[in-house]
Amino acid sequence: MNDLVTRRQQLITLRTQEKNRLHNEKQKTIRKSIEKMIAYLDKQITLIDAGIKKMIDGHPDWSEQDKIIQSVPGVGEKSSQALIAGLSELGSLNRREVAALVGTAPRCQDSGKKSGVRRIRGGRTYVRAALYMAALNAIKYCEPLKMFYERLREKGKSFKVALVAVMRKLITILNVMVKTNTCWQKQKTNSERN
Repeated sequence: MNDLVTRRQQLITLRTQEKNRLHNEKQKTIRKSIEKMIAYLDKQITLIDAGIKKMIDGHPDWSEQDKIIQSVPGVGEKSSQALIAGLSELGSLNRREVAALVGTAPRCQDSGKKSGVRRIRGGRTYVRAALYMAALNAIKYCEPLKMFYERLREKGKSFKVALVAVMRKLITILNVMVKTNTCWQKQKTNSERN
């Protein structure tokens, strides 16, 4: 499945390149050629998506993980597939290890007395990209992560710093959910409890 997800990413990159070429092309013949290539790539991506879904549905552990991961508001099918395929260790690591493996753990850039800016780097790139998209959706649809993001922004953190913090929090939550085999549960507000 990892190979299928990797191939899907390659096709998406090719499709993006073709779409960028289409914007700049004036000649009709070349535009038609580019449009045909985009249509072909769309079909190939659809076929690979179906293959990935079939693999997940046919494997009981992956199917259960998929259900757990997608139970978080804002985390969709493609993000779940990327996590299952690219992060087989999900559920078996501690929070620091999973954050480092994905590449969401900030790393110091200190040398001697100089204190540098912390940056994320390393990790599994396409898993981090899928987590980025999931975090973007989660700050809209998942109330606890939305509140966490807003608190960081109110403290003066930049968009990217706050979003990376949400990514790290999301992957640690997903790690615990997979480890304990539990789906997302909406937290009740005080008015709902009464």
